[in-house]
Amino acid sequence: MVAYNIENPAKAKGGVRNYFTLEITTSALCDLNCTYCFEGEKVDKARLDNDLPTIFKRIDSILEDKEWFQAKYDGLNISLWGGEPTLNPKFIIDLMNQYREHDNIDFHLYTNAFNMHNMKKIIDNVDMSKLHVQVSYDGRAVNDNYRLMKNKKASSNQVINNLYELANLGINVSMKATLPIDSMDSLYKCWEDYHDIQKLLWKVSKNININYSPTIDYITKFSLDEKKDAVKVFRSEFLKIAKREIEFYRENGRYLCSWFGGEDNRKHCSAGYNMAAIDQRGNLYACHGAIYSKHKDELAYSDIHDEEFVQKISAYTKKFEEPLKKIHKDCKDCVATTCMICPVASHEKSEKTDFFAKWTDNWVNELCGFFKAFGEIDRAVQKHLFALHAETDEEYRNREMANGM
Repeated sequence: MVAYNIENPAKAKGGVRNYFTLEITTSALCDLNCTYCFEGEKVDKARLDNDLPTIFKRIDSILEDKEWFQAKYDGLNISLWGGEPTLNPKFIIDLMNQYREHDNIDFHLYTNAFNMHNMKKIIDNVDMSKLHVQVSYDGRAVNDNYRLMKNKKASSNQVINNLYELANLGINVSMKATLPIDSMDSLYKCWEDYHDIQKLLWKVSKNININYSPTIDYITKFSLDEKKDAVKVFRSEFLKIAKREIEFYRENGRYLCSWFGGEDNRKHCSAGYNMAAIDQRGNLYACHGAIYSKHKDELAYSDIHDEEFVQKISAYTKKFEEPLKKIHKDCKDCVATTCMICPVASHEKSEKTDFFAKWTDNWVNELCGFFKAFGEIDRAVQKHLFALHAETDEEYRNREMANGM
């Protein structure tokens, strides 16, 4: 996975701002019944509502820290996580309003966009210019089979209607998808669905640009042979997408699928280094993925009641700096241009003993085949688009028509 920092160029003066991310679990409950969910049906119903004053104190201590936070970061991004975070709207409203005057704090909300009643409560009571909303939607071909309501019915229509309503309200939205291993044959259909959604949102405003940003399901267990078969289907589906992406890029100056346009990928996920996550009981982890690990007890390194909260974050994140710079020799010449490997999953599956050896043991996830296959396709697309003597749009269209394509 590409190492990243939350960036807010719109607010930056003279360049990109470097943000530390603090994820907070507002509720572990959810109003959908997704069959691939790694959180499971039996979740901890605890909430942090009564601990908000303590959370304010910890956030304040982060902002006030000069040796680590102020020296390294321009701001703090607070990501609201679940479960479904909007099931606890008052928590979100109180938290956002506490920091509404802080220019160096922004908020990010993960949501399934299923419950507009709670979402509107939030919209009506906070400064929405400080909130980015990311909607989880896989593309109808996957969504209707996996992201189900509690009554087992498909949720797609309601989510798309709500997304359209959010766009009409002027909300800053993006989208994120999950791609199950056994649904690779739906990949092109999902891309087409996202393309249709983009056209729908452009009817609201030409400034609303979404991306199809799939994450391959790394939790559900499949055999190595099943994954190898899935890679073949994955390649075939992305070859069809590639042709459409070339057309989309020529028309819009960008790709629809966020995977395209990558470069040599030589970085680990930055979980633990520039982010931390608080679960519904106030425990502190490297990222929200660690909250659901079967090794979660050993991955927790502090909690909100720890008076050395900031010192613990500073010391813990520093430990990740050097290990995440080390790139395995097998990765240095890899063809992949996008690589998204979860370190928590690696830590769970690895048989190594050293913590960082387990954390960066990417190969145990057996996903390299997908990213290598895509890297070959992405490089071909980029070469086609940006060749030294690239043809003009008109020349391209004429050639395609001549070829009957």
